[in-house]
Amino acid sequence: MSSKWPLTRKRFIMVSLFTLLVYAIAPFLHAEKASAAVQASYYVAPNGSDTNPGTLGAPFRTLDKARQVVRTINGNMSGDIIVNFRGGQYPFAGPVSFDQADSGTNGYRVYYQAYQDEVPVFNGGTKVTGWTQTSGNIYQATLTRSSKLRTLYVNGKRAIMARGSEMAPQGGDGTYTINGTESWALSSGSTYSGIKFNASDLGSYARPSDVELVNQVGFSFHIIGLSDLATSGSYRVAKLQMPMGAIALSEPQAWGMAFYQYNNNPANHFYVQNAYELLDQPGEFYFNRTTNTLYYYKRSNEDMSKAEVYAPTSEGMLRLSGTSQSSRVHHIVFQGIKFANDHWSLMNVAGSVGATTVQANALYNKFVSGGNWHQVAYRNTDVMPATVKVESASDIQFIRNGFEHLGAGAITFGNDTVNSSIVGNRFTDISGSAITIGDPLNTYIGDGDFAANREGAPTNITVQNNAVNTASVEFLQTVPVMIYYTVNLNLSNNLIVNSPYSAISLGWGWSYFAGYEESGVTPINVASGNTIANNRVLSSMKLMHDGGAIYTIGKQTGTRITGNFLSDIGGVSYGNAIYTDQASSQMEIDHNVLENYNGAWWTVWGTAANVSQLNVHDNYVDYATGTEGAYASNTTRTNNVTEPNSPPWSTAAQSIINNSGLQTAYRDIATVKSTVFEAENGIKFGRAAVYDDTGAANGQGALYLDLNGDGLQFDRVPAATQLTIKYATPNAGNYSLYVNGVKTSISFASTGGWYAPYGTKVVPIDIPEGASLKFQHDTGDIGLNLDQISVSYGNTVLEAEWGIPTGRAAVYGDASASGGQGVQYLDLNGDALQFNNVPAATKLTLKYASASAGTYSLYVNGAKTSLSIPSTGSWYGAYGTKTISISIPSGATLKLQHDSGDTGMNLDALYLQ
Repeated sequence: MSSKWPLTRKRFIMVSLFTLLVYAIAPFLHAEKASAAVQASYYVAPNGSDTNPGTLGAPFRTLDKARQVVRTINGNMSGDIIVNFRGGQYPFAGPVSFDQADSGTNGYRVYYQAYQDEVPVFNGGTKVTGWTQTSGNIYQATLTRSSKLRTLYVNGKRAIMARGSEMAPQGGDGTYTINGTESWALSSGSTYSGIKFNASDLGSYARPSDVELVNQVGFSFHIIGLSDLATSGSYRVAKLQMPMGAIALSEPQAWGMAFYQYNNNPANHFYVQNAYELLDQPGEFYFNRTTNTLYYYKRSNEDMSKAEVYAPTSEGMLRLSGTSQSSRVHHIVFQGIKFANDHWSLMNVAGSVGATTVQANALYNKFVSGGNWHQVAYRNTDVMPATVKVESASDIQFIRNGFEHLGAGAITFGNDTVNSSIVGNRFTDISGSAITIGDPLNTYIGDGDFAANREGAPTNITVQNNAVNTASVEFLQTVPVMIYYTVNLNLSNNLIVNSPYSAISLGWGWSYFAGYEESGVTPINVASGNTIANNRVLSSMKLMHDGGAIYTIGKQTGTRITGNFLSDIGGVSYGNAIYTDQASSQMEIDHNVLENYNGAWWTVWGTAANVSQLNVHDNYVDYATGTEGAYASNTTRTNNVTEPNSPPWSTAAQSIINNSGLQTAYRDIATVKSTVFEAENGIKFGRAAVYDDTGAANGQGALYLDLNGDGLQFDRVPAATQLTIKYATPNAGNYSLYVNGVKTSISFASTGGWYAPYGTKVVPIDIPEGASLKFQHDTGDIGLNLDQISVSYGNTVLEAEWGIPTGRAAVYGDASASGGQGVQYLDLNGDALQFNNVPAATKLTLKYASASAGTYSLYVNGAKTSLSIPSTGSWYGAYGTKTISISIPSGATLKLQHDSGDTGMNLDALYLQ
């Protein structure tokens, strides 16, 4: 019996320790407040009204109202204009558009920002309630909409369209003719009108026009809507919606949709999705547009009477666009905003829907006989839409925003965007690319692809200190950070985790536009002066073929790739660390650290790639064949060092690793659930041994760590700034920890015994990437039993389930909680949760859920503070955050306790800064 393709995609999420990184909800997207003179301040709140004057006491209700008011006072600005958004949900039915009339003037800016430390959510989804059980684990609810629903989010977790098992194509069927005069055609031709499958693989569905056919092959990924299903002999025929089906089938088979060639290549993956008859797995849904009924197969830990469910509606949220290079939209800043739950209905060409391309997020939208997009200078493509689209713009900034649960791309700086920045943002669960810069139509500037005086490659763009975790989750061929033609790009200090294909792609044009392949084609020289520096890329190339953690195409005069740390690359085939593909030239590649790849640390696929004029030096790798970059011509290779026993790395390499990724001031945006190491899985020394204890995580721990030489070691530990130790000991005292051989003495309090209940020790510590951690009993140390250790990168995080509960407080499972768990029943007097030995902090953030607003009691070393807790709307899934400034001394005891008059809450986690 064939397996369902989603199982393979799930392996992508679980492929390594790095993939356990789960970004917390956004309590740290604090706006960096404007410091210039302020001309005017306005306020917007979910409970406001657009008939209000926009004051703190009488705020507006919508972004568009604030934008309209700003237009009336920004003609001759004397200071910045600040629009403050209070925390809460702001529904979006469609995108809000900005043009040059919305710009800042006289060098001042218009800020759209979070008010203080609150978290405003621009929410493109419709909340779905009233769930009733249909049968077994299938529930249904009413949802009024006329369009297909392609994504759904349940308790903050993505659900997928109901889908079938993998199946093999059996050839094409029928004929579809293109005259060449259609608006969607650049030439005439013909294709098959459908695809044949074995009748046992492709079923009968009550609503075939809802069904989509999905194909993954190599580095391409395709989704095409069906018009109908038919029977032809022993075959079932999937009839493709036209002309989108013809556009998909026009792509050269070596590049794109391989429905019927290569003798049914088993490397190709096909399945159908979006039929009620396929609804048979937890986390799947189907929406019937005729009856307005949404069906959902619930997961085992979900209670549909309490679940928070969003059906995305808005197709994008922000559009910023000027009209020419002399009339750009400019001087606008968005900061501290969370963008969530928007939708994409796929590309619509003459009433047919789909998403098809050869590579990345440049989607085919026109038919070309033979499908060769180079020959038409990519005029048969358009970039996948994004939640935020910026073009014909200058001095636009997106700072410390959050992007999550989005149906296409997150943010695009497109054609003619200059002097603009994307800094300190967090991207989680994005269907397509997180960040896109540029446009493939910039191949030739001024050739008529854009209006006169409106075309230009993005110039002087900064993409820095962003955290991207799990982008390209639906459209697998897209790249989390996709760069087309750019000039003087600064792409630095970003953290990119979990990529099905390449993680960073730079350039466009291939050899065709480098003067090699075709006579009469004018070589291009658009991209130049770009810098890809100090990025940390973990877990890439997990599902697709033929790419790299950093992938380049085309001439890049004066471009440098330096200081990057690339690790855990590949999972299917040909996963390379750095891949200089066709016509990559005039670049310097130096001082990068590259490890754990199933391809090569640097690859060029052949002499026909025409890769040349590279200077590759002083890189550090853990494996080399000696043939890396062998097909590059006129290229210098010097001082590249292989360290086969790494980690630990040499001092020089480790310094590069330590300097990669988010800089210190931005590590708060990557607060993650700890990567957990169970004690029983560590390397044991001396008398150390595994023991059983039902009170330990997973029922086991490590004991006999109480005599000199007894120890427990964990290798290849990811970079971290916090170590949490779950332990038991009847004695108070110190124990020795060695990080890459350097000793630290850690103070432990007594837990009262050798076994459960366990205590928790949180240690702020700088752990370098790939470190070795060894707990060892030295002279004078106390004895310990260890249950587990965990490391996290960013602020100190205290998961609620780590605390000591009293009263009715109890751990519960919730997929939307940061660690999949939280603590509930903190709603009657005496219910409490306590954390001991907490590190020093000056700011505390609670991530919680509560159906009612009120107060809650916090005790720091016995001193009470009453916290004001806004309602989040429900007890589960809908977590909010509350941040307070507070003095917490080192080693303090924190206790959250329900006192008389308090409201109740469920707690997910605490964050300390």
